[in-house]
Amino acid sequence: MRRSRGQEGAALIIGLVVLTSFALVIGSLMSLGGSSLIATSALRDQRARIYAAEAAVDEEATRLRGGSPCGRDPFPAPSYILPKANPVSITVQTSPGPGGTCVLSAYDGSQPTLQATLAIDQTAGTATVQSWDASPEHYNPPDPDRGGD
Repeated sequence: MRRSRGQEGAALIIGLVVLTSFALVIGSLMSLGGSSLIATSALRDQRARIYAAEAAVDEEATRLRGGSPCGRDPFPAPSYILPKANPVSITVQTSPGPGGTCVLSAYDGSQPTLQATLAIDQTAGTATVQSWDASPEHYNPPDPDRGGD
């Protein structure tokens, strides 16, 4: 009896092609998942900085409404900790702005995080927001006396 030799090893080759295809698909899905985790972590840290800066500026605005002078020493706000994010320490610097306003600049280390301009009426105990910006490219230049660039 004679065997047909045309089909020998075909199942092995097909199996290897299918296995390689699955390996490539799974590898690319794992790479995409890893990139998503990194992006999520970076976004979480950025949001933590913004939230902490907003809380610190809000706290400083409350102090200003209560009678603290605009332009005094920088206010070191307490560390704000958000779940699953790194602790953030913010410093708020106040300086007199145009038209009797007060400019509050929040810094994470030396990095500007948020800048707000408020009109403070200490007799009425109110603060009216003139501007609120969390885009560093829109900030006024940092004060060189503060150690900024």
